Amino acid sequence: MNEAWGDWSVHRRADAARAFGPLILLRYLCVATIAFASAVLGDFPTWTPIAVIVIGGGTTMLIHLAVHRYGRLPNWLPIVEILSLLAFPFISPVAVL
Repeated sequence: MNEAWGDWSVHRRADAARAFGPLILLRYLCVATIAFASAVLGDFPTWTPIAVIVIGGGTTMLIHLAVHRYGRLPNWLPIVEILSLLAFPFISPVAVL
């Protein structure tokens, strides 16, 4: 490819990182809030906040890295979201309402 194409892709990734930055920050904030709420409220086991941080934070971190690398939301985002949510009933039966 030529020089201009490389410059365009770099700028595109930087624009996407800025555009999705608030969304990713909000996701990190939601994971922390859910972990805090599961520690303080309800009859959840003591390891539930740790699982929320590991699963939710790990998923968000993968999305964060993918946005910075590829300049867009990843195609696998919906699948990972569903699988990470489906993990909690298997981890803790209390998570099923």
